[in-house]
Amino acid sequence: MIGFRVFGVDAEQLHTPAARALEERFPGVRVWYGLATRKWWALEGGRLLEADTPEDLAGQIAWIRRLA
Repeated sequence: MIGFRVFGVDAEQLHTPAARALEERFPGVRVWYGLATRKWWALEGGRLLEADTPEDLAGQIAWIRRLA
């Protein structure tokens, strides 16, 4: 069975070790790297977040969680 593909790349490759590390650090958040945008993305509490680096994304997630 062939998995979901994005721009010819298996979507599982977008779920990088850095993305998994952020998901472990922030349970309940979904994180991925966008090949087309070359940005890091997260879905947290109904919000779509975008950042240039995993570290910047972590800061945004932490900020939103502090506000909640």
